[in-house]
Amino acid sequence: MRHGGGLVAGAILLLSGCAVPTVNAVPTAAPATSTAQASTTGADCLAPQVLTALGFDRDERSRAGVHPDAPEAVPVPADFAPVLAVECSTGETMTDSAGEWAAVTTTRREGDLAALLAALATDQSASPAVTCAPGGQRAELWLLDTMGDALRVAVPGSMCGRLPSPVREALDGLDAVDVEHAPVHLVAPRETAG
Repeated sequence: MRHGGGLVAGAILLLSGCAVPTVNAVPTAAPATSTAQASTTGADCLAPQVLTALGFDRDERSRAGVHPDAPEAVPVPADFAPVLAVECSTGETMTDSAGEWAAVTTTRREGDLAALLAALATDQSASPAVTCAPGGQRAELWLLDTMGDALRVAVPGSMCGRLPSPVREALDGLDAVDVEHAPVHLVAPRETAG
């Protein structure tokens, strides 16, 4: 009886021991899954990696304040179901007592994302012969699901930070429900009376 109980207990321990490596062996960061690159802190247009992609330097990133790192931009995984798009863009300016600032614009867009997802799934290659001029308008894109998990999207065919026409048109077809501007780079300091 004791021997049989020991076999049962040993079998349970053996099965338990086998189950742990099997679970750990399942890749949790597979490229085809959304959980690998999704940020639970939401979309952040002032994250250091986003500001770098938008063309701002280290000093400008530090002036934007402390923001958590953004995940690497990746293609939209098949199992990610977004309900909201967040566009981070340059090109706007703001003026305050310090002078004129180049700003980052955060635009939250809602609506039917089918056309946007189709555009993002299209295989578009950027031309390697294109030379990017400094200071041009740039954009970065995030997608959020119903849980608020945010995916920083690698946009196929994006050149010099500009979105390809199909992606741009799909974004413009959505409703801009919230727009915010944040000053990042002081381009024209206000002259003070001496």
